[in-house]
Amino acid sequence: MEAQKRASATRYLIFATVSMSLLLSGIGGTSVAVALEAIRTDFSVSVVMVGWVIGGFQLALTVSMPISGKVCDVLGRKPTFMLCVGLFILGSLGAALAPNMALLIAARLVQALGAGGFMPSAVGIVAEVFPHSRQRAIGLFSSIFPIGQIAGPVLGGWLIESYG
Repeated sequence: MEAQKRASATRYLIFATVSMSLLLSGIGGTSVAVALEAIRTDFSVSVVMVGWVIGGFQLALTVSMPISGKVCDVLGRKPTFMLCVGLFILGSLGAALAPNMALLIAARLVQALGAGGFMPSAVGIVAEVFPHSRQRAIGLFSSIFPIGQIAGPVLGGWLIESYG
């Protein structure tokens, strides 16, 4: 009985972990939208150039999803997920510390490569961990990304107001 409780707790911890990655991916994609004018002013670049901060992220995110699905087939879901977490963290740190626009865009591309790998690897992990309620778990899991996209601009605005 105790082992069953522990296994159940582990399943929900795994679900929370992969859900948090998807939430952060959604936030990362949209939070910068409210900071575009501040970025443009701080780096003294054109509107077109600053558009690549979001456009490049979305492009890299879209391109990396099918690629990471194939990487999951080769390396496995968990190693791929961990690799994507590392890329996302590295890209996020690089974006936060970027001294110029070129490095900001490059860091956002790295961040998006990691974020794009979350969905394919995490869906596989959730399906594996919840075999008897897979549809419900994936449905709940899939609703996390839009929540992050909604919360992103609010969080980004708060950060700009607080620190900008």
